[in-house]
Order: sequence, then C-alpha cells, then structure tokens
Amino acid sequence: MAETDKGMADLIQQHQAIKAHMGFLTKALEKLTTQSHGEKVKSAQLKEQIKLYRWSLYDFREAIRRHIELDEHIFQALLGHVSLEELSKEHEEIRKQIDDVISQAENAVYNKLSREELNHCANTIRESVKRICQACQAHIAKEDSFLKAEQGNS
Repeated sequence: MAETDKGMADLIQQHQAIKAHMGFLTKALEKLTTQSHGEKVKSAQLKEQIKLYRWSLYDFREAIRRHIELDEHIFQALLGHVSLEELSKEHEEIRKQIDDVISQAENAVYNKLSREELNHCANTIRESVKRICQACQAHIAKEDSFLKAEQGNS
C-alpha cells in the first residue's frame, strides 16, 4: 500500500510537470507567426520556427509516454475503482493527437511548401496543440480527482 501511495503522489507531481510543459508549449506557439502576402519575411523563417517547435513537441511526446507508463501502472493497482480501459482510450487519443501534430510539423520541415501552405500548417499546429492541451487538462483533472479521493480513503 505504501508503494501505491508513493506512486499516487508521484503521479500528482507528474501532472503538475505536464501542466508546466503545456504552458511552455502554449507560450511557444506565439513564435509560430503566420505571414501575409505583403510581408517580405521569407517563408524559410516560418519553416525554421516550425522546425524548432517540433523539438518541443518531441519532448512533450516523450514526457507523455513516460507519464502514461506510470499512470497505467498505478491505476492497474487501483483497478477496482477505475476503468483502466477508459483511461487507456484517453491515453491513446492523446498520443494520437500528439503524433498527428508532429506529423504536421515534419511535413512543413521536410517538404517544400508555399507561404500559404506554411501558414496553414502553422495555424493547424496552433489549433492542434490547443486541443491537445485541453484534452490533457481534462484527463489530468479526472485523474487528480480520483487520486485525491483514494488518498483520502487510505
């Protein structure tokens, strides 16, 4: 039981770290500035911004992967109170969304795109990251609520 209590505390701390990471991702979105036709800024600058942002997405994907491993381990031990299947579906959906946005960024980095295509890609990345953060926030809130209730019961 002590191991489970420590795991639950670790999970809550990881949730805080993921929230901080999401804050960084959201703030870094400001650097993905789209360009109008009148601007003389080269498309290469936007492509470089997307390329750099992609590394942040890689880091976030790895943090989520590690978190999900701990998450599923802890909730497996508490299986009598929560449906692991439901959590696993949410985990899979979050992973899929992260992989999709990374694919969008890689498309911009590895392919020759027009300014309009790069602008569209930057806007798509921006909207996708916002959706991912919303999904993560909702998921974390659900888990934190459950974990706090479990800690109160032990």
